Amino acid sequence: MREIRADTLGMMSLEALFDLLKAVIMTPEVIIVTVVVLLYASVVNYIVRYRKKVRRPPAKRHAEKTAPAPESEKPVEEKEEESPEDEDAPPPEKKKRPLHAPKLKKTR
Repeated sequence: MREIRADTLGMMSLEALFDLLKAVIMTPEVIIVTVVVLLYASVVNYIVRYRKKVRRPPAKRHAEKTAPAPESEKPVEEKEEESPEDEDAPPPEKKKRPLHAPKLKKTR
């Protein structure tokens, strides 16, 4: 028989504790609340990670694809000879466009 002491008087054995946990977890209320919380977390996760798909215009399909012409029939492009001065010159700079068009004042 188990010895009863003052410090162990109200203690529960591990076997009794596991039986109690099993009884609590298997109640319908706990199961329903668990399922609802999991579904809620899943919906919140979906909303947080949702990215709108960019609609692109459909690609134009060519009904007939023509085969490339043989090299003998291709026109020969004439290359312009560059002067040695052009090789040392820096390439022309591109003009920068403003990000936003300037606002125009209305005049009457």
